Amino acid sequence: MWRAPYPALALAAAMAPACAPKTTPADLAIEHVRVVDVRSGAVLPDQTVLVANGRIAAVGPSPSVRGAGGRTIDATGRYLVPGLWDAHVHSVENAAWHLPLFVAHGITAIRSFNPGTDDAIQLTQSVRDRLGRGDLLGPRMIAGGPSVDGSPPAATKPIIASSADEARRAVDTLADAGMDLVKVYELLSRDAYFALMERARERGIPVDGHVPFRVQPGEAAEAGQRTIEHLRGLEWGCAADARAQRAALERLIGRLDRLPMEEQVLAVARSQRALFDARDEALCAATAAVYRRFGLAVTPTPERMSAAEVP
Repeated sequence: MWRAPYPALALAAAMAPACAPKTTPADLAIEHVRVVDVRSGAVLPDQTVLVANGRIAAVGPSPSVRGAGGRTIDATGRYLVPGLWDAHVHSVENAAWHLPLFVAHGITAIRSFNPGTDDAIQLTQSVRDRLGRGDLLGPRMIAGGPSVDGSPPAATKPIIASSADEARRAVDTLADAGMDLVKVYELLSRDAYFALMERARERGIPVDGHVPFRVQPGEAAEAGQRTIEHLRGLEWGCAADARAQRAALERLIGRLDRLPMEEQVLAVARSQRALFDARDEALCAATAAVYRRFGLAVTPTPERMSAAEVP
């Protein structure tokens, strides 16, 4: 009796499931794409990426990964990278053209700060709602609304908090409006700043932004500020004569509005230069250690300061 083909067929049948592509339910399958591994820098050729319910469901070589039930894109010759973040933008006031540009450049999430308008909260809410409904093309947005600053303010059209009570009310206003964070700015007083931080903890809303110059950056980290923008404030933690520099800046602010605009800019620039000239490496290292201990993140964005923003 001839029996040889039957074991061969049985072996082939047993091997078939292992050799066939793995099929996974997916809303979207991006096939034959080069995937860029941003951790290692490697480029993985001929990959298939499956997306289900808005999340990546599978990634693997195209011969072994297959999606079922959704749209398929043949991405032969193209590259795929993880969505990028821009962690500091001012785009709500120009949403119609800013936000589509982010998507076009691979930025799928942003953190949006003070739009500098009279209707900052309402405008931010409107843009976020339009994004949520799909009426506006753009990235996911963490919304910050207007800044909270002292009086006179350095920020453009902020919520002004001249006292601890006003700072608490500012937090309530932003939290009640559904903002995702509170942005603090340069000229808050110490009382207002620490009252704001306490109220933000009570309301469960994070605090990002600048470090008021009356507050040491290590104190801001210990108080629970989540991020510091532009590396601003670190210079106060590095300066060997920070107390004297702070007193000099207080005097300058008191007479700043009596100076011509050109002299205002120069005076503030000289104040900043004096801080950098007083830099002490050991103090900088100690401040960085405090940042690390309390998990404070720095957004090292470039900054262009206009005359209107000079404190």
